[in-house]
Amino acid sequence: MKKMIVVPEGWSCEFGECRPGFFVFEENLFLKTEYGENEAYCCSGEYFWGGKKRVEALIKLEVQPVCTEWIEEEE
Repeated sequence: MKKMIVVPEGWSCEFGECRPGFFVFEENLFLKTEYGENEAYCCSGEYFWGGKKRVEALIKLEVQPVCTEWIEEEE
């Protein structure tokens, strides 16, 4: 049986410097788009603010870019 896992991709970085794609913040998975500057969403479709109220604070949050890998799991 194949299983998809999420693994770190490179080093953690500030949200403002994070490339578009998936990232983890406080053990939750988010998706940063390439369409709007500093635009990201959680799994429910809500906009990502990381608990901050200002963009200046948002872009300084430490996040971990991630990617997916498929592994073969024994049954």
